[in-house]
Amino acid sequence: SFITDGRGTQSGLYRVRYVGATTASQPADKPQPAAANLESDARALRHRLEAFHGGPRDGAIEVIWPHLSSRDQVLRYSARIGLEAQEVSRWQARALAETNQTAALTALLALVRTAGSETQPLLLQALSHLPLEELDEEHRLLKYRVIELSFLRQGSPTPELAQVVRAELLRQYPAPTWTQNRELSRLLLWLNSPEAVPRSLELLASAPTVEQQLHYVGQLRRAKTGWTPELRRRYFAWWLLPRDGLPRAPELQRWFAEVDRAPVDGVWLDRYLAQFREQAVAAVPNDERSTLGNLLSTPWIRAQLISPTPRSFVKEWSLGDFATDLDSPGKPRDLARGRQAFADAQCVACHRVGSAGGTIGPDLTTAGSRYSKRDLLEAILSPSNVIPDSWRDTIAVLQNGEVITGRVVRESDDDVVFEVDPLARHQQTLSRQAIQELRPSTTSSMPEGLVNVLTKEEVLDLLAWLGSGDRSPNDH
Repeated sequence: SFITDGRGTQSGLYRVRYVGATTASQPADKPQPAAANLESDARALRHRLEAFHGGPRDGAIEVIWPHLSSRDQVLRYSARIGLEAQEVSRWQARALAETNQTAALTALLALVRTAGSETQPLLLQALSHLPLEELDEEHRLLKYRVIELSFLRQGSPTPELAQVVRAELLRQYPAPTWTQNRELSRLLLWLNSPEAVPRSLELLASAPTVEQQLHYVGQLRRAKTGWTPELRRRYFAWWLLPRDGLPRAPELQRWFAEVDRAPVDGVWLDRYLAQFREQAVAAVPNDERSTLGNLLSTPWIRAQLISPTPRSFVKEWSLGDFATDLDSPGKPRDLARGRQAFADAQCVACHRVGSAGGTIGPDLTTAGSRYSKRDLLEAILSPSNVIPDSWRDTIAVLQNGEVITGRVVRESDDDVVFEVDPLARHQQTLSRQAIQELRPSTTSSMPEGLVNVLTKEEVLDLLAWLGSGDRSPNDH
């Protein structure tokens, strides 16, 4: 099923069914009788285990326990959920004494999800009987998860227990794989291990993908111990490095490739990174900030930044100036010039296409697949003609006659919070008692005439580039 819609078009809900003839031949991927029997048996076993999910039942633990060590992840998961539904007092001792690696870690995961904080010393002691040196990667990751959940759900361990856990984790950090280093860095930095800061910075410097770098930057931002002036300089120097051209995680590339697109950052990534940097700066003691010089004052580099070039007025364009150009195929357009026009006309300050641009206005990455060139141009030339409700400003008329216009970002019975300057992220809180009237604005926050610094050919190139969705940013 799928839905079609768009500005000025009729919406539709469609359901597609195959109505052709079926073939008598057996598909190559259809399970053979023996495999089908195995699948049927596994399905029946899973259903039997799922019967214990609803609550305590007599004999459930004896049925469940052998499947905590199943090689089938689905059966193992179903067994664990069933175990969690039983009374903890009936299986806690067995979980703490289990010696099979898979069954022990699965049972301890169930224990940390159901027991109180009083079991944390016993749980961590049981984990110490499963040393990381004797576990393969799959079981190491499961042990890391149990430890993480213990700290999250049961609270900080005693200093003595924390030191034991920290010492074991440090012996593995850095690990030979990204998946292990991801969890080890989380745990060790949370445990305030001084050794974790320089080791994490080394991993940040050698991280091959954007996603890995962002992980280490995020984890290090609140680290309290282990810093030296040189390590802080290395950390804040990262924010001044461009991320353009760095490889993306292979799984991310596959997901985007399936829809014929190049990988792009999330819409809110830059805002999250701005918050990360603010938190990192706040964690620097005041007496150390002077040693970092311009690293703290220099604006950090955003991904896919398109640098604008100074422009002068060309013409006050109207829709009629393009009457013969919008509906005809015309000549091939210069997408690189259209991308540059996106910056020169200041669109990039508020709108995002791919990984380029701001988040103040609507994301235009897929605008070309939803709107015609005429609709796009009309929205550019006359932005107040059609204003989406989610992007409409609100006018507040105060009791003293003052008028304030902005985007409502939060409101309660007592206050309304306006974003009055989205570029500077300046907010203003107004008391409900001070407000005489609230009404939607009929004027778009997007100024008119932004494309008046472009030539006609550049405007057409801009429309073509918006239509492309910046599918091949590295080719521009």
